[in-house]
Amino acid sequence: MKKAALSFITVLATIGFSSESSAIPVFARQTGMACNVAAEWGVLPHGTIQAGFRSAKTGDLLNNVDNAIMVGGTYDLAMNVKLALNITQQSGSAWNGLNAAHPLQPNGQVAGKTASTLLLEVLF
Repeated sequence: MKKAALSFITVLATIGFSSESSAIPVFARQTGMACNVAAEWGVLPHGTIQAGFRSAKTGDLLNNVDNAIMVGGTYDLAMNVKLALNITQQSGSAWNGLNAAHPLQPNGQVAGKTASTLLLEVLF
């Protein structure tokens, strides 16, 4: 006898703009933009697989490309207990170490360029 599995897919897309601050808002110009797309696919009750992409411009004159990809997943260990793992890789000229927002570490790597998150969620 085959078991029936319930599958679901969620896709989210956002876009955002920022403008420079100005004493007179009419004269403020658009300086930043970000477009994000994320998807999550799961087979209940076991877990999910996640993926995401960001394409952004910071609005700076130099080193203004700030992109990222994310992959991850979740797994239900027990009822109300979930383990989640996400890995994010940043790229673009904003991450080349010449940007004051992302300075180089002593080992020559940019802080925060790659981030891994392991999360244990417990609901009681």
